[in-house]
Amino acid sequence: MIFKRVESPEPVIDYLSGAISKQLKIGRDVLWLLSGGSSVPFQVEVARALQSDDLSNLTAVLTDE
Repeated sequence: MIFKRVESPEPVIDYLSGAISKQLKIGRDVLWLLSGGSSVPFQVEVARALQSDDLSNLTAVLTDE
């Protein structure tokens, strides 16, 4: 596992939306586990970035610790 410190959320949003989008475009099923709290604004931005993709193979599930 690699940990990387970033100064803004944009690299994280770009990485997550890109990784999910890539898998959806090649026809894979994607399970996106969403947690609450401080990560919600980032998850909203990732969801916005995915709006133009075909999301039929995406399953989003709310989780709790």
